[in-house]
Amino acid sequence: MSLIAIAVTVISQIFMIVRWANGIQGLEVFYCLPWAIGCGLFFSPQFLALTICSPKEQIASATAVYYLSQQVGHVSGTSTSTALLQQIFRFRLDISLDNIPVTQRNMLIKNILKDYKFSTTLPPALQALVSSSHIEAYRLILGMSSYCR
Repeated sequence: MSLIAIAVTVISQIFMIVRWANGIQGLEVFYCLPWAIGCGLFFSPQFLALTICSPKEQIASATAVYYLSQQVGHVSGTSTSTALLQQIFRFRLDISLDNIPVTQRNMLIKNILKDYKFSTTLPPALQALVSSSHIEAYRLILGMSSYCR
């Protein structure tokens, strides 16, 4: 069951990476549903195995440690991926805006990272560069998470 869950999760992430190459269109947000089901299918057998294999006097402790480690993993994974996404986004912006002088480019990147709505005040050509840089950074994060599974 766990192998099937991993396969569903990885395949759906690869599908999202390919389909979201140019952004998310309409109902494509529901591509996350198979990924979420795969994650749920992955955690359920782990919990069942834990409750079956644990001695009766240690089930409460084992369950608490299981959920604690699961939550620590979620928090650290979210924090790490957010920081990584921001750094990749910064790097992609630096590459995309290479025709702008360095001091002006650094100030522009700083303002975009500080408040994403700032990008709506930019000319349409720069808005497109910012949008494509963000999409590319997000695709790389999805790819890295697929690799780490």
